[in-house]
Amino acid sequence: MRQFFCFTVESTVISQEPGGSINLTCSSDECPDKIDGYNYLYLFHEKDEVLFFPFTSQSEAMPRGKYERRIQTDRSTMTFTISNLTVNDEGIYKCVFKKTDKVFVSCSIYGVFITETKSCPMMPPTKDSTFVVPRTTLMLFIILICVISVLAMWIFFLLITPRVKQWCIRRRAGGDQKVSTDNVYEIMSRNARGQAAA
Repeated sequence: MRQFFCFTVESTVISQEPGGSINLTCSSDECPDKIDGYNYLYLFHEKDEVLFFPFTSQSEAMPRGKYERRIQTDRSTMTFTISNLTVNDEGIYKCVFKKTDKVFVSCSIYGVFITETKSCPMMPPTKDSTFVVPRTTLMLFIILICVISVLAMWIFFLLITPRVKQWCIRRRAGGDQKVSTDNVYEIMSRNARGQAAA
């Protein structure tokens, strides 16, 4: 049981927006080998089968699953158009020609990217946009209160704290001078007199 895989080195990258469409051409001209005797064409998205196309005179492409109403076929060029793209359609698409289940050739490989472009719509001012002005005014008011608070603290620390410190130093110095030692002398002199009399 041998399986044959043939991949082309070249592949095509396609970028499209959601809702758009892409054209995938499955031409035998892009195959590395001749495909004489190959009876079927499959289009795969990653590992999922997108459509099946038998090579008979009256054959039509048979889309699978979620692609059923989204694929148009141009039999003369073997081009398949997938429309109404979604983000789930992003990935690798391969055209695979099969002779049997074990003999097949991958000929066309497409890398599909679904990209959303978002633009900023220009809208006239609305009732909601006037809310920005009070919010800005409120922020300015809060900043002003913070600045005033910081200035008040600086004034307190630079002007008032040194004066309070000086007042405390003067008070201590003044309190030490008022302490009298006369009472001690008198007591000592009384004791001395009492002892002398005895």
